[in-house]
Amino acid sequence: MSDLLIVHFSHRPDQASQRMVRMNAQRESVLSLVDSSQAETIVAEINGEIAEVGHSLRCRMSESE
Repeated sequence: MSDLLIVHFSHRPDQASQRMVRMNAQRESVLSLVDSSQAETIVAEINGEIAEVGHSLRCRMSESE
């Protein structure tokens, strides 16, 4: 699952592994600021990849003001 952080959030492999551990153990989140059209694509891709492996992670967009 750390591949998601590498591919979609430009983490280095060592950072991605450490971050994934914190995400699972401490319920830590990842935040990315992109325009809404790009965010919709990223969220769809990530959720598709998560569904394929049956992982419990979830990706969502925050509502804009």
